[in-house]
Amino acid sequence: MDVRKLFSEGDANFAPAVMWFTSGKIDTAEMTYQLEGFLKQGLRDFFIHPVLGTVGDYLGPYFFRMVKHARDEAKRLGMNYWIYDEYNWSSGIAAGQVLKQAPWAHGRCLLRIEKTVAPGECAEIPMPEEARYHTELLLATANGEAFSPTVKEDVLIYKNETDREILVEIFVSKWDLGKIAALKNSEVVEDEEGYLDTLDPEAVDAFIASTHEKYKAEIGEDFGGCVKGVFCDEVITYFDFHEWGGEDLKTLPWSRRFAECFEKRCGYDLIPHLARLFGGEDKRLLLDYWESVRDFMMEGFAGRTYDWCKKNNLIATGHIDGEESILSQVYRSGDNYEFYKRFDMPGIDSILTYFRLGDYTFAVTPKLASSAAHFLHKERILSETFTVSGWEIGLADMKRAINKLCVLGINFIQYMGARYDFALAANAQAMTNNFQNPLFKHYGALSKYASALQAFVTKTEYDAHTLLFYPITTARTLISGRTLEGEWDHPINMTICGAVNSLLSLQIPFEIGFEQVIDSAEVKNGKMYIDGRYYDTVILPETEYLKKATYENLRAFAEGGGKLIALNGHPLKVIGESVYAVALPMTEVNCRAYEAMGENYPAWEHGQPFDGCQIAPMGIFTNALKSALGDASGYPLSLAPKDGILSAFRKDEKGYYALIVNDNAEKTEVCGTLLSVESAALFDTESGEKRPMARNGKAFSFILAPYESDILVLGEQGIEMPVPATSVEIPLTAPKFSIEGDNFAHPHMRNVRGTLAESIVKAHRLADPAHVCALAVEANENNSVLCRGGDSIYLPQKGKRDYFGWTPVDGKGAKPGETVVCVYNFVLDAPLSRLQVVCDPDWDTTYYLNGRCLAQTASERVWHYANRVFDIADLAGQGSNRLVAVCTLPSYNRAFPLPAPVLKGDFRLFSDHVLTARAGEQGFGLWNDKGYACFGGTGVYETAFTYGTEGRLILSMDTRDTVEVYVNGKKAGLRYAAPYTLDITEYAKKGENSLTLRVTSTLSNFIYKSSPSGLQTASLFLQK
Repeated sequence: MDVRKLFSEGDANFAPAVMWFTSGKIDTAEMTYQLEGFLKQGLRDFFIHPVLGTVGDYLGPYFFRMVKHARDEAKRLGMNYWIYDEYNWSSGIAAGQVLKQAPWAHGRCLLRIEKTVAPGECAEIPMPEEARYHTELLLATANGEAFSPTVKEDVLIYKNETDREILVEIFVSKWDLGKIAALKNSEVVEDEEGYLDTLDPEAVDAFIASTHEKYKAEIGEDFGGCVKGVFCDEVITYFDFHEWGGEDLKTLPWSRRFAECFEKRCGYDLIPHLARLFGGEDKRLLLDYWESVRDFMMEGFAGRTYDWCKKNNLIATGHIDGEESILSQVYRSGDNYEFYKRFDMPGIDSILTYFRLGDYTFAVTPKLASSAAHFLHKERILSETFTVSGWEIGLADMKRAINKLCVLGINFIQYMGARYDFALAANAQAMTNNFQNPLFKHYGALSKYASALQAFVTKTEYDAHTLLFYPITTARTLISGRTLEGEWDHPINMTICGAVNSLLSLQIPFEIGFEQVIDSAEVKNGKMYIDGRYYDTVILPETEYLKKATYENLRAFAEGGGKLIALNGHPLKVIGESVYAVALPMTEVNCRAYEAMGENYPAWEHGQPFDGCQIAPMGIFTNALKSALGDASGYPLSLAPKDGILSAFRKDEKGYYALIVNDNAEKTEVCGTLLSVESAALFDTESGEKRPMARNGKAFSFILAPYESDILVLGEQGIEMPVPATSVEIPLTAPKFSIEGDNFAHPHMRNVRGTLAESIVKAHRLADPAHVCALAVEANENNSVLCRGGDSIYLPQKGKRDYFGWTPVDGKGAKPGETVVCVYNFVLDAPLSRLQVVCDPDWDTTYYLNGRCLAQTASERVWHYANRVFDIADLAGQGSNRLVAVCTLPSYNRAFPLPAPVLKGDFRLFSDHVLTARAGEQGFGLWNDKGYACFGGTGVYETAFTYGTEGRLILSMDTRDTVEVYVNGKKAGLRYAAPYTLDITEYAKKGENSLTLRVTSTLSNFIYKSSPSGLQTASLFLQK
């Protein structure tokens, strides 16, 4: 592999893709504009994802007009279009259309209802209403004995005629109802509750007929051409909402023919054993049940959709639900490895990326998918990445995520998502990879980098000799009801996460050893051979039960001299035709201080650990595992363990490589030893150029900047670390600062309530602007409520500049169809030559200011492609101003935010929402402190220096944003991530030189929260 060429040029065939949220009123010219924008930034593959806000219809004429135009443009531009098979998610019901047309296809669950009946008591035990839930009574028992009950009007009647308490257990099958959250928020959704019976092939066929076949009828001639594949999203075995009877009920997946298919598969009737199934003591029964769920899911949704894609020359891809936890996988998807078999391109969900990069679960999911793809001979692994990462995430942060995912084996990053139609009020907590983000114009640099890294991962093979066993059989024996306690922080899940994170810190290459892989391996002389590759170490995390085939291979492996390590508990039982004890030679490691949690486990509340459970530094857990593993063998180099340093040893037919990533926020030294080779060269993954590294015999070391990556190529001659150059700082003249375009401000906002709001609405309907504005002056704390942003991740603080937003602080939001009144305060300390109100276009909103009804003066691309703009420079007066909005919300069911007007103009913004006329600012420094607290975009720093032409000129910049450097008007380079240094020698001339630094930030200041923006400082050094 020509590493220099690959990383200097990139590889367009391996560029990232984009998930395109095509909500809103579709305009074909705007679609073309955005598609051309994607292509310009190196994004050739796009997935069309219909999401909340979709208008017109779904899978109807309006919808397919958009799809056909996207298809036609893909052909014209040489791009690839991928179908997303649902409206929002989870895949399976076509925005409710399937359930409306085929009610029998509703998903079902198995429900246990219990009641203790006192002696002599005649108990009436309510069951889910048959008319709504289509309830089917399967079994009723009294102290474990079946009986035939009396049921009247959905009530089971039981009389205890004994002198002791009786436990009555009722087992019923019912529809899963309660509208799934993902299906709210649009007028195109059918008013149907529930989810698809994904375990039933006929129900899945109904879904395919409602979606896939419609796409085939409209654009099928391009299947396998510019239309590449189908993406399914978070499909699950059942969707249990506990909408009947409360959260304490225990439920399990079920299907309309579950009992019949179970008996055919397992050879016995499940119904008489339902109490034991929920009791959880019969491990053989639990294993039969959960393996049946797995098989029915594979025969149902996974198998049917995969077969349809293969038949129609389409790539099947997507991701499953509950990937982060082995326990959630059991009941949500059945078996991730089996599901991955039925994806041509396995995929994962890595959204909330910015917040989850340090989470204890983060590395597990990509490692599961890449290991499965490795064993199943799948070339590409997709990752949904970045959505709901907040607007402060910059290209440097995105590079960090790409590094981490690629070192774990992911090689098809999907930017999720780019919003076609961006409403500020509705989408402030998300982020976009589309034109709304000022950084979008620089995405091409990141895409080139990602394309090279993904091509490198695809064209090389991961080299590992350690297997981390995935104890799915043990997990199946633990789940006897949906309300399993501690699903996320259960010891089995925590140990797996701890082992993954520790092996990464120890720089030990490893694969996830799925049971199916272990079962089919050839064992010889203490090694497991899988497709010609050998593994000499197997780690068993929290493994209690094994299936017979797995046990026999593990025993042969251990008895032949293979290294078998039992981590936090050793296997006890084998489940075969009978259950018997395990006898395995192994090393045991018992250390409950999981690295994922530090040494105070369990020190957090139960729940999904997205924003609180961080990976701790290496400690006793990692050291205990390191001691048990001993020295790794079979590799031509070793790397010293280091927190935050991640590596992947990879090879092809021509060479051996180490991809090394710094996941730390500071410079970090990497140390290692060459074991079986004499030479190695270090390559920069941004430029493709060789980098120097220190050598001492076979030992080597080098420094990585924060979130930087390098590739070590073994057997190639490297560059020795040079003698340090003398360095003298060259003075820069005092820089002048300005911003491109206009500044922004968010007015102080209150939601008016009660009789005052009614009076304002009445004046509005009477077209009386003066009265509207006069009444609005009365709004105060007694009759209005302060508003704030509705982002659960970030809540502004009272008194701060960003204490504003589009959701009332009392949580009493607006109702569908309601006419709401809001007032917005701002202060002018002097008249402004240019001042505008800008707002979302799709709100039925009228604005008033100083006795006048505002008339729209323009439609401009600001954050939306067609923002409404009102010029108010002649209406806004010096001092306090109060803007009034009267808005009638749409009538469909969703939680609506309030209107979001923004001030735009030639001003600076200071405390208490005071706007002042713009003046020039000197010096480096963050622009947040220069009067541009709400500005997100490009700021320009202009300075100069004198050069005598001897020596190298190295520019160093202190920023977290993206910087374009111009010397004497010529572009000298772009830096979007550390190290923020640039050699500008070739652009300089003798004497006076101009230096312009164009810094582009995200829109975080404007949309999300205050983020340090701009250049803290810049320094220029002359090196000789």
